[in-house]
Amino acid sequence: MSSKANPTAHPTLIKVDPFKTAFGQKGLHNRWHPDIPAYVKVKPGEVFKIECIDWTGAQIKNNDNSDDIKNVDLSQIHHLSGPVAVEGAEPGDCLVVDILDVQPFEHMQWGYTGIFELENGGGLFAKEFNSRACKAIWDFEGVYATSRHIPGVRFAGVTHPGLIGTAPSAELLATWNQREGQLISECGHQIPAVAFPPWEKGAYVGTKQDLPKNLHDKIAQEGARTVPGREHGGNCDIKNLSRGSRCYFPVFIKGANLSMGDLHFSQGDGELSFCGAIEMAGVLTLKTSIIKGGVEKFALKQPIFLPSPVDPLYSAKIIFEGIGVDLHGDGKQYNMDATVAYKQAALNTIAYLMKLGYTREQSYLLLSAAPVESHVGAIVDSPNACVTMALPLGIFDNDIMPREEGLKKVNYVICYPTIRAQHVATRLDLVTTRLDLSIPPEILSSIFRMLRRHPVTYGSNYRPERILDILMLVCSLWRQICISDPSLWTTIKLPVNAGYLALRLARSGDLPLQVLWDGGRGKQSGREEMMQKMLDHSSRIGTIRLSGNSEDVSSKAPPFLHSCLDRLSDLSITIIQFRGPHVEPYILGEDALRGVHLDFLHLERFIIPVSSTVYDNLRSLSLDHVELSLNTVLGLLKRSPRLEKLVLVAALEPSDATLPVTESVMLGNLQSFSVAEDAAALRQLLSCVRFPLNTIFNVLEASYNYDNEGTDLWEWLPRSSDGKLDGLGGVLDRCVAVDLHLYCTPSFESTADLNGRTDNGDECFSLKALLNIDPDFPHVSTSRIVMMQFPSAFSQRSLRDLSINRAGTDEITLTDWQNIFAGLPGLTSFTFSSADLISPQGENLTQKYPSDDLFRALSPSNYVPLHVPLPELKTLRLFNCGLYDRGDVVVKCLRERKQTDHILDRLSIYYWRDDNWNPELHTVPKWPDVVGDKLVNFMGVRMMFHKDARYGKFYVDPSFCDPPDELAYFPEQM
Repeated sequence: MSSKANPTAHPTLIKVDPFKTAFGQKGLHNRWHPDIPAYVKVKPGEVFKIECIDWTGAQIKNNDNSDDIKNVDLSQIHHLSGPVAVEGAEPGDCLVVDILDVQPFEHMQWGYTGIFELENGGGLFAKEFNSRACKAIWDFEGVYATSRHIPGVRFAGVTHPGLIGTAPSAELLATWNQREGQLISECGHQIPAVAFPPWEKGAYVGTKQDLPKNLHDKIAQEGARTVPGREHGGNCDIKNLSRGSRCYFPVFIKGANLSMGDLHFSQGDGELSFCGAIEMAGVLTLKTSIIKGGVEKFALKQPIFLPSPVDPLYSAKIIFEGIGVDLHGDGKQYNMDATVAYKQAALNTIAYLMKLGYTREQSYLLLSAAPVESHVGAIVDSPNACVTMALPLGIFDNDIMPREEGLKKVNYVICYPTIRAQHVATRLDLVTTRLDLSIPPEILSSIFRMLRRHPVTYGSNYRPERILDILMLVCSLWRQICISDPSLWTTIKLPVNAGYLALRLARSGDLPLQVLWDGGRGKQSGREEMMQKMLDHSSRIGTIRLSGNSEDVSSKAPPFLHSCLDRLSDLSITIIQFRGPHVEPYILGEDALRGVHLDFLHLERFIIPVSSTVYDNLRSLSLDHVELSLNTVLGLLKRSPRLEKLVLVAALEPSDATLPVTESVMLGNLQSFSVAEDAAALRQLLSCVRFPLNTIFNVLEASYNYDNEGTDLWEWLPRSSDGKLDGLGGVLDRCVAVDLHLYCTPSFESTADLNGRTDNGDECFSLKALLNIDPDFPHVSTSRIVMMQFPSAFSQRSLRDLSINRAGTDEITLTDWQNIFAGLPGLTSFTFSSADLISPQGENLTQKYPSDDLFRALSPSNYVPLHVPLPELKTLRLFNCGLYDRGDVVVKCLRERKQTDHILDRLSIYYWRDDNWNPELHTVPKWPDVVGDKLVNFMGVRMMFHKDARYGKFYVDPSFCDPPDELAYFPEQM
């Protein structure tokens, strides 16, 4: 703040936009690594401000749907502001940080508390509650917080950074990764995960200037995740580090490199739901100083903190006790286990709150967010540790004290779904707060429809008459909203009852109409009257979507298209062809749509004359089975220079590929280009259409017939004068990561999906290949053919990340692997999942060691002298690839790569487990200590559940294989 002594405001050294994703913003990072350069430098004693985005990087929104919690990408947490270097700080010093103020952004006075899915983040009670996504939004009013999702409470927050710490040294970082990697290898099957190893996915460093690629990759591959607190501070979630607190941090590198984030408006001790505080974005005001040699002076193994003098005055509390006995579960006695005691105290508190009328999830969120205090009462009285949880009485609107007549129960469960919408029907206990006109209409409509269809499917806690009461309230409110909001009446689905149509036309006022006409829907009677009513309002129509068979559309569409359509901007006409003889596209008369100008046009088996003005200056064009000449299509494209989206599906005459092309066109604004055409016609189209490098190009389907002559995966790509692939004018050269998904079936048809991504993770290319095998031709391995051919279209040096999923290895030889690797010299990360081994119980195994040739191909000794395959390779992940209880081939490969200074940073081996897998009977396969022998920096061996959302794409259905019976997944003796 400005003053006479300080005439200028304290400088804000790092600025962020809390409403935008973290990626692309400067001064942010989400990994701990000593090589992350300092973003700013300060002098001791200098007061400065740092802006912080919320911990997820703006993934969570202020709404009443928790799909964002369900789908949150935890690979990118936490987003921290910094690093801030302090002049004069040296290893062994103590960095003193004074937290002068913590405030939310003035223009973002809200925060959130969440419960993550069991399989994606979890929380303290992830298993006990079988956690499903849920959130509460909190509104800030000065120092107070209230939530529309947890009514009846209001409390003062203690704002603080949940995460603050100094950068580790290289030695300390290696120690973290080694000890946490060991824990993962021992307990890797647990859900939620016991620890989070380094992971390139989601890693971000927003420096002032772009980092060299090798440094960026090193940070992404080695950087420690920010989830736990460690020796340097980090994610300690101490709720009392608010205004006026002081922190003493050990310094491990020159400058200390202080980083901070994960700001909280309020938090209960323990932050038990994981996303348990009131998470917010905001501004920190700090001051630093240095105590030379402080680590030695204070025996500083970990930070020391002086708490804030600011604390809410909630002196009256009700305290719940927990001991080391699982009284809410199986009654098991534990020995001096404070975690069990803490969980029992929390469960006792939750049970009490549910007696007051709160749901379990509301109670769980409240204990995480409110200023709840927890203390260890006893830790020496064997066998029971004792932990207490103190709930402030003053935060509740109602009396919650125990009374002789019992607790006063209030119904806090009414109408805001705090879970994702598709679960409302089965989890009525997770809809909360007031029935009033502030409820979003789409939410109320969803609840109304599901209550109406399934009025008795909400569990034993709700009697049918209670459901009917709620249904009547919802219906009443829904009627009020429908009458008062004309925008809810603007979508008209035809055919429809004439009376209902008249009601919609009247209540929608003068707003533009969206007409959806399905020729095969509804009764035939009354259609003329309905059509006439619509024609009377044709000048209001902004969107038309017509679909039906050829006779229906050709007879009913013309009246629409010959009427006055002044507002029309979006037109879609689809003639549906069922099995039967080929139907020629219907051609509209020349006088239709006269003078109409569109933004969006979709035609399927329906042609508007090319002379029409509808083709002029389009933003989106989709042509499907219209069979136009190539020159005609190019002429249409030339008339829409602002085209942003283009879809062509069987739009070209196949025979047209041999005719001379007189047109060429540049689509400078094109953002998305999707196509499914004959290979020759597509090749000729691409040779004369140019578009920006950042266009997303999708081949929706390409068919290939394998016979004695073979085929070319890239036969549809243009060739340059020297015969080389054109590469779509550089679009394919932007791909730095490729995912290849192979779906091989016992029939003569297989598919392959190929997806390319850019440096920032955006998809830029996709190809769906349909592979037809001649039944008279000997067995052909489609996996082998696709894997051998796909590298030829990509820039060999730019492609750095490759994932091949569900590939059969029985036909892939050592020479094949060598040729594949020779075509990808810049590869730094390789993931491979095999379709040859399926069940962890021994069924459906085609061969026992399918990946031996892969490791032989990675070994330098198998190549010409002084040539190392994949010299840049740092990360190798294998799914379902055998190698259990047998590491000789792998160890030999790793040793030979080390001898040539091409050591891997990370090797991960994943095995599938199913519902019958028992950790007491089956153990994770044992491996040689390749980390201790320094053959690889990190190695993980994990059992993965095949239904895990993070790894499901690597799983193959067991029905694909019919292997010999004698192979067993686990040997009798491990």
